[in-house]
Amino acid sequence: MSGFSEILKKIRESKGITQEQLSEKTELSQSAISQYEKGLRTPVPAALDKIAKALGVEKAVFFPSQGYEKVALNRTIKGMTPDQVKRVTEFAEFIKTKENGSK
Repeated sequence: MSGFSEILKKIRESKGITQEQLSEKTELSQSAISQYEKGLRTPVPAALDKIAKALGVEKAVFFPSQGYEKVALNRTIKGMTPDQVKRVTEFAEFIKTKENGSK
């Protein structure tokens, strides 16, 4: 699994953005962006917010082992009625049971 630094670099490059451009969009130094990508520094929460916003991604994508799936599910059910959420939950349990081969 990739760590924050690798994920940051992959996303930045996939968007066709240079470190300098990301620096300008985030108002963080190009040196800081470089150090994040090399794993020499970890951004503080405010810097991470700026990076995610500039790249158009959720912060959770940088930390997939820390619950990106939960974030995606929460975005899916946002705005649903309690009954709709209950039905989605029941369906998820049904799928989990079917795929695990148990009742």
